[in-house]
Amino acid sequence: MAYSTYLGGSGYDYGNGIAVDAWGNAYVIGHAQASDFPLAHPLSTNSILRGLGNAFVSKLSFDKRTSTLSMAYSTYLGGGAYDIGSGIAVDTWGNAYVTGRTQSSDFPLEHPLPTNSLLRGVENAFVSKLAFDTRTATLSLAYSTYLGGSFYDDGYGIAVDARGNAYVTGSATSSDFPLAHALPSNSALQGGGDARSRTRCLPASPAGVKAPSWRKSERNRSGTTIAMLTMVTMLETGKRRGLRTATTGDW
Repeated sequence: MAYSTYLGGSGYDYGNGIAVDAWGNAYVIGHAQASDFPLAHPLSTNSILRGLGNAFVSKLSFDKRTSTLSMAYSTYLGGGAYDIGSGIAVDTWGNAYVTGRTQSSDFPLEHPLPTNSLLRGVENAFVSKLAFDTRTATLSLAYSTYLGGSFYDDGYGIAVDARGNAYVTGSATSSDFPLAHALPSNSALQGGGDARSRTRCLPASPAGVKAPSWRKSERNRSGTTIAMLTMVTMLETGKRRGLRTATTGDW
């Protein structure tokens, strides 16, 4: 065993996802209800627990020379209600991409999708990209957005490709979930809830949205994992700030 550790405070805390970068650093996402959850260089908007419980994102580094495990950063991520982190991925440069679900109307946003700059339903998915500057030891949001309609929509899994495009999957019960270039057979909600195949565009300095669509599924089935060959939400790195709807020719 190279290392093994608890990660939490005096409340109810649990991990939901983990990713590893090229240098062997571990990135963990989950949910924390402890006001004393261990933090290191947290987001300026999330240096304390807000609401009933927040998502958390932590990066752990292990020094083989000294056999020491340390936190490169650790932060809450959420607003004044209830937030759960579910999926995490890491790109070539060590940026963390996270997704989950939130009921917070004040969830921290940065360059959100034009259609999702506000909490639209009871619960929306969120998608955020976290960047850590090692020179200044500062953690910041490259982008962060709600993703959903007027009912219950959750993000469960996320992946990132070599160009920094993020792919998100989850479940949706909103008939007005934002779509673009949807599959002809899945351009409307079918049943009480569908898994989502989404293709979206956000930038490193944010970009825009690519083709989300309903994915054919059984009633109330959730999309929980991602393979790069499946159709999912694509968050794409671009040169322009802000989000835009991309065309099929941009793929």
